[in-house]
Amino acid sequence: MSGKVFRAAETDPYGKQAIVGGEYSVESDAYARGFYKLAHIGASHALNSFGRDKDELFFPILCNYRQYIELRLKSLIRFVEKTYHLLAYVSGICGNLTAIAGKQLLTHDLEILLDLLIQQLQLISDDATELYIEIKEPVLEYIREINNRDPNSQTFRYAYDRHQQLTLPNTEYIDLEHIQNIMEEVFNELEVIVDYLEGETDIGNERISFQEEVASSVMPSCDYEGNFY
Repeated sequence: MSGKVFRAAETDPYGKQAIVGGEYSVESDAYARGFYKLAHIGASHALNSFGRDKDELFFPILCNYRQYIELRLKSLIRFVEKTYHLLAYVSGICGNLTAIAGKQLLTHDLEILLDLLIQQLQLISDDATELYIEIKEPVLEYIREINNRDPNSQTFRYAYDRHQQLTLPNTEYIDLEHIQNIMEEVFNELEVIVDYLEGETDIGNERISFQEEVASSVMPSCDYEGNFY
């Protein structure tokens, strides 16, 4: 990534430049959490400022909050599948969790993504996997209400839809601080699931390593002539 706009910092790289792209941005969870952080910082700034900041920043704030939810739901769906299949391999479970087709994850509809995730969580939460995960009902309601306002990720991004109609036709007064508090609750709920799955993945990998060590310790060794000892 180089050019007149995108280039490495010429001085003070630690203070000026970001590390972007590749597996690093995925493994560090920069995408989902980044959108949330920017929205949260923007909301805090708007709430502590005068003038029209709350009016003007409302749209990018909500756009980023919604984008966080979309990306987090998609990443959780992938993560649930990965964790389940890992634990199934370790414990010999013959599960019925079906991988989500790529096209289904291309949707911007939070309701569809939420239903897919709930379905996956219900399938893996049993005595066999020893995983018991669910999303609290208030958070489900918050996500669905946000999706009702913006079902295709267009309402908070554009003033007009594809039919040249106002995406928000009625003037309203909306409590931005309340939205910030609601989104903090959504963030905490979804990130707890991420942390839980990361812990289970670590345990699964440790079990695999242990099984491989045990298997290698009991298997006979042989020399270059094929003689076992």
